[in-house]
Amino acid sequence: MRRTIEQPILGIFATVIAITIALTIISQFDPQILGSWVLLAVLSGLPILVVFGLVWRCDYPGFLSRLAQPARGIAMLAMMAVISLIVGSVVWTVIGGKLLPPAPFTSLFVITSILVLFWVITLFQGGL
Repeated sequence: MRRTIEQPILGIFATVIAITIALTIISQFDPQILGSWVLLAVLSGLPILVVFGLVWRCDYPGFLSRLAQPARGIAMLAMMAVISLIVGSVVWTVIGGKLLPPAPFTSLFVITSILVLFWVITLFQGGL
């Protein structure tokens, strides 16, 4: 009986810790910075995160799948950060017109591309 109660308590505890860390991080930003640069950086990383998880199932690229767990997670995080930087820079330049700070439509474009990505993955996942 004790084992069935232990797991939900650990999950709730981990959730509270994760939310506390997230709120601590975002409380350090000015609302205008949080709604422009930070939002664009986070949103630019979501498409590759979706591709890692749903399309590649964390098995690709091959050199990352052979790493042990802590190193694998850190390497995937670094790869996602680099790709996020590239995607964010391209979107800010091409779609956002290099406006300072990034316009809300720049973030809206990335959000829309994520929705389209989910749709494409759902549509073609059976053939992959």
